[in-house]
Amino acid sequence: MIHRKDLPAAECRRGGDGAGLRDRKKERTRDQLAAAARDLVIERGYEATTVDDIAAAVDVSPRTLFRYFPTKDDAIAETLRADGKLALLAEVFAARAGDEPLMSSLRSAAHTLVDAIGRERAKAVRLARVLDAAPTLRARFADEKRRCQADLAVLIARRLDAEPTDGRAPMIAALTVEILSAAVDRWAAIGGEADLRAMVDYGFDLLESGATACAVVAAAGAGRACQAREAPGVLAGGGWPATG
Repeated sequence: MIHRKDLPAAECRRGGDGAGLRDRKKERTRDQLAAAARDLVIERGYEATTVDDIAAAVDVSPRTLFRYFPTKDDAIAETLRADGKLALLAEVFAARAGDEPLMSSLRSAAHTLVDAIGRERAKAVRLARVLDAAPTLRARFADEKRRCQADLAVLIARRLDAEPTDGRAPMIAALTVEILSAAVDRWAAIGGEADLRAMVDYGFDLLESGATACAVVAAAGAGRACQAREAPGVLAGGGWPATG
């Protein structure tokens, strides 16, 4: 006979006095509300979607919705965390072999993320347009990007065996996230009619060649010459990869 004390904690919670079931029902309702908010905003637009619409889509009252999310923005922001797929970047990077070249690991992680986005192209393009049209949502997404960047910086620092004062990890993490952001923004702006992987690779090629570092120095007005290293073809012909 298996005694309750011998079960893992998770099993005990599932077999408890009902608290586990109630928690799961609450989590399911929360997920349904967030998904409804996302789908309605994509379908109707941000301004045209109301709290009443979101609640009705899940067959609950607005009052119930407010128990989970204080505002419409909070409900939509929940799906940005789930659907934005940014968390994949750190997860995949962490799973790469520790002796793999750093940029190869970052590029592979970025490929996993953009492949996931590409599999839901129509939804991703519409969601990007919603974000572009709603400043409050853009601010929420910027918060999510910062969280992703911070998580990635910790992992990069660990890979580099870097001291807390070493600025390389946060800089590399920031550049990686911005490469992805710029590529996805451009890709969505042209309706997803391009090779998103190629666009991301173009950004990594710039980063690895040193061209991005030159641009940062120039923008900061450092007043010293900066030569792009090993960048023929990147700076000469320039521009995003062909859009098909």
